[in-house]
Amino acid sequence: YMKQVSFRMHEFDVILRVLLGYAPRALILGFQSGLSLKEAHQRFGNLSIEDKGIHLCDAAKDGKAEDVRGLLLVGAQVNHANRYGETALIEAAKGGHVQIIRALLEAGAQVNQANRYGET
Repeated sequence: YMKQVSFRMHEFDVILRVLLGYAPRALILGFQSGLSLKEAHQRFGNLSIEDKGIHLCDAAKDGKAEDVRGLLLVGAQVNHANRYGETALIEAAKGGHVQIIRALLEAGAQVNQANRYGET
């Protein structure tokens, strides 16, 4: 387990270097606030697995960290791809939503999963 955590943090550093030019891990706020499990189930619990994935991609694209956390809490698949083949991680990276990128990586998002155009 420690190897996975270390590897994910390395991936996080790489993404930050690409987005920001440096990796200020210590300066970034943690992904601690947001919906409780109960609130997440009330908002997203009745969605199908497919709809949870769609909402996850949309929330990541729109920078809605609270929704991303809630969807992950209720079992959204972190590597779900939208109709363009883009994952929540790709959408968050395009928008520069660092807190969401971090949360998705910690949830196991794959950095090498390409969209339908071959972009990662």
